[in-house]
Amino acid sequence: MRTLSARQAAWLLVRRPDELEAEDGAIVERLCQSCPDIQVAYPLLQEFKRIVRERHRDALESWICRASASGISELLSFAAGLRGDQAAVAAALTALQHWTSRRPDQPPEADQAQWLWPGEL
Repeated sequence: MRTLSARQAAWLLVRRPDELEAEDGAIVERLCQSCPDIQVAYPLLQEFKRIVRERHRDALESWICRASASGISELLSFAAGLRGDQAAVAAALTALQHWTSRRPDQPPEADQAQWLWPGEL
């Protein structure tokens, strides 16, 4: 087993599990087994990334509640920040969904017109 720096270990933990080489996946598994905080934080991290990647705005509140109940100070702080800006985060997820749902044959200018104030049209 190779020795990892904290930065290298963190990088493995934020990567998608299906993108890891077998050796790296085994390292993540050992990290989860050897550290209770990582065992709790890792699935929460992966779920948050999925919520953002797939724009599951409705799953945000449930995730914030679970992160707040995790007992991990960094997750508690992150969840508190999200809760404080929850409307903005949810709006960003909605905006991401809007921007990525454009048809391939639709020019970007068509999206931009929807974001103008009525007086700017």
